[in-house]
Amino acid sequence: MNYVSDWRPMQNLSNLYEYLSYVAGRYPHNYVVQTIREGEVTSYTYERLLADVRKIGNYLVRSGYSNRHIALIGNFSYEWMASFFALLYANNVVVPIDYGQSRERMLDLIYRAEASVIIAQRSALSGNREIATDDRIQSILYFEDWERILHDDANAYSETTFDPPVQDTNAMIMYTSGTTGISKGILLTHRNILHNAIASVSRIGEHAFPPGRTSLALLPPFHMFWIAAGVFASIYYGEALCCSDNSLKDIELLIKTFKPTCLIGVPQMVEGLHKKIWATAKKSGKEQLLRKMLNISNGLRKIKIDLRPLFFKSISDSLGGNLHTIICGGAAADEQVLEELSGFGITTLVGYGVNECSSIVSVNPPERQKNSSIGLPVPAPFCQVRIQDEEIQISGSIVMRGYFNDPEGTEEAFDGEWFKTGDIGFIDDDGYLYITGRKKNLIILSDGNNISPEELETRIRESPLVDSVLVYAVESRQASALHASVFPNADYCAANAISDIRGELMKLLAQINAENPRYMKIFDLHIRNEPFEKTAIGKIKRYLYTGMQEAQNG
Repeated sequence: MNYVSDWRPMQNLSNLYEYLSYVAGRYPHNYVVQTIREGEVTSYTYERLLADVRKIGNYLVRSGYSNRHIALIGNFSYEWMASFFALLYANNVVVPIDYGQSRERMLDLIYRAEASVIIAQRSALSGNREIATDDRIQSILYFEDWERILHDDANAYSETTFDPPVQDTNAMIMYTSGTTGISKGILLTHRNILHNAIASVSRIGEHAFPPGRTSLALLPPFHMFWIAAGVFASIYYGEALCCSDNSLKDIELLIKTFKPTCLIGVPQMVEGLHKKIWATAKKSGKEQLLRKMLNISNGLRKIKIDLRPLFFKSISDSLGGNLHTIICGGAAADEQVLEELSGFGITTLVGYGVNECSSIVSVNPPERQKNSSIGLPVPAPFCQVRIQDEEIQISGSIVMRGYFNDPEGTEEAFDGEWFKTGDIGFIDDDGYLYITGRKKNLIILSDGNNISPEELETRIRESPLVDSVLVYAVESRQASALHASVFPNADYCAANAISDIRGELMKLLAQINAENPRYMKIFDLHIRNEPFEKTAIGKIKRYLYTGMQEAQNG
């Protein structure tokens, strides 16, 4: 295995600012962030980021903004990155907040984290002006102020004397995604996040990525997977994180401008990319040719002849021409999708993330992948994994301190030192981890059979007809039966002149039912006119759509 050789010195770093200092010392002149702003590309080096973090951090300490809980609100940007590390430098607890929610919801998260100060992108609060006037918010600082502060009198914001954070110091309160109900505030220390970064790059390897690597910021910075993989693990390799003022809506512009070597995303994004490749081929009348070329290419690779750059150049060009790796986490990914993307020349490293474990728990190493798996657990002493009553449980230094101000929830989440993930899975003879569903989502039928709805949903979602789907059980006096609620892909249906959407979906369900035992058959279909309500990274808020309620909404 290609492990990182120098993780032991990193383990002794005191805090996350020192981690930034460590990587900035390795790549001082590399770009750390490149952004499109008002049509122009602006680039910032690791050396500049480190200097700006110290200046902003010292300003925060002098202004009384240290040893606090401070909410961080905005899109990923250079200013977000500088603010994040400056808050950590100044011994604060960072509370990333999703601003795409109601004022009441945002304030609830801020108050529950005991944060009375906000650092924000001005436009992120433009639709929530009431937050700025709420009497429980003491002050708001804006990203846009940093330019003035950084160019002000140097003596006014010189070095300050204060107690820096240590590994046991609290670093973040990260809220759970809210797919099963009220979000909980996960309390993470500098050690948790530092050790997760070390463990992640240790599993991926020292030379996993070539020099000049660039990644697109396609996930929101209030999600722990992006912070763990997109920030802490990525900067170890000296990569540039590329974004725009409107990152999540400007994907095509970002790809054209930065020609990324790597994307960091979730299975929904990977499946969407795969569907787009095949939809484009079908639209141009080249679907059968593409399938034939894929089969020929795969056959040639078995005898060590790799013609993927030649065969699939048009696909590569549509993705910027340099894309070779996708790091995918958040849920299990479809094995066929991964194999076909690999066939096109795009390696997808699937991993498994748990917010309560500082996110990254396992990842497929580049040189020894199993596409059916969510990878090898990151190594001890940072992480240990066991299967207890089919549930994946985790212990080690990456596991959270607990849920903030929720001792009962914390106690319920642990079995001794083992965090109970709620995910169902197993470990194979080679040590690879597999996930088969969520314990809380498990459907127990009246005949005693257990069904993981995710397994059926993944199969249904393979069809380009389907945008999103939820499988659930409907109870009656006679028995319980599986139903599926589908929100169709309207663009695909329009492009292919499909008018009988229900009829086509029923054919799809008939095919899936024919492959499964009777207790896994889906007996009815509900077509939604409105999309499901989802979290920021595209997971359906399942608790809103259960049982007969869903049947009525369908």
